[in-house]
Amino acid sequence: MAGLDTLRFFAALWVVMRHGAMPPLTTGAAKGLPQTIDLIWRGSISGPAAVIVFFVISGLCIHHPYAQGKPFDLGEYLLRRFVRLTLPMVAALAIWRAYHGMDDFRQDWLAGIPAWSIVAEMIYYALYPLLRTLPGRPWKTLIGAGFAAAFALAWFTQKRSNIDYPAWGYHLDWVLGLPVWLLGVKLAEWTRALPDPGKGRILTARAIAVAAGSATTWLAWQRIAGHHLTLNLFALYAAWWIWQELGWFRTHPTSRLFERAGAGSYSLYLIHPLGLALWKTWGPPFFGHVADWSLKLGFVLGLSWVFHVLIEFPSHRLARHLGRRWTDRLRATRVPSDPGGPVLMPGETPVHRAG
Repeated sequence: MAGLDTLRFFAALWVVMRHGAMPPLTTGAAKGLPQTIDLIWRGSISGPAAVIVFFVISGLCIHHPYAQGKPFDLGEYLLRRFVRLTLPMVAALAIWRAYHGMDDFRQDWLAGIPAWSIVAEMIYYALYPLLRTLPGRPWKTLIGAGFAAAFALAWFTQKRSNIDYPAWGYHLDWVLGLPVWLLGVKLAEWTRALPDPGKGRILTARAIAVAAGSATTWLAWQRIAGHHLTLNLFALYAAWWIWQELGWFRTHPTSRLFERAGAGSYSLYLIHPLGLALWKTWGPPFFGHVADWSLKLGFVLGLSWVFHVLIEFPSHRLARHLGRRWTDRLRATRVPSDPGGPVLMPGETPVHRAG
């Protein structure tokens, strides 16, 4: 779908900037700069909100081909989804361990990548075939139940002042994001009738998306309401906004640069912690805040593109190849049926079969 890779790129970029590459608008400013201004700027790029956008897009991409009529084959689905997701993840972990060492391996063997969201994705991928078997595929009911369960988990097991969205560990973090992912599944069905937003509406929708995501971070930092309480509300708007974006890009050209960059967004998401760590350890001398930020961000983007070319893209191709091999083998083993009579083997006649 046109425009989705652009949205992926900016979501990944938001995460990278939040994790250590914020544009230096207030960095190094005079000490007299009001703290409120610095806080507003640093909170204006919300990495957690960007992860919510990723979840919605993930559910959309998983369900979209089947919502458009593609037959569902479990073997092909599992091969394509898990090979594409896990091979780059394993490679990123191996590279991180080669750099960082094994000191904290027992404490968290997935350290070095944004693992909680990837583990959640794996669980959603595994649940999707099961949810498809429910009578009528009641996505709206599942979304409602998911939001209720997520809110109960957030409200009764964490303090309101908790900041983090993933606050329970790998075994429960996915529960909070499940209704967000299911919103993307439902969004795939909404793409049958896309809107036609004008320029004013789409620019306003983008501005509100950034502001709403930022508001969740400011509320968390002020200990008013943590991300675990606010981001699922943001997801409702994010799903509507992405729907508007799909309608916009249906009739307006996309940027080739952003679409190509977005094709490697998973690599950027996986490898940016390593890039930031390498820059901190071996980066060049300090040339000023703007130069340092530009070089750092360029290095991380370049490293992620190398990873995409060498690891992610081949993994994607392998996943598609294995999926095709699976479906081709199934077709080859099926015996064609003849509605006009029995199926005859070579050399047989109806007399042979009757006897």
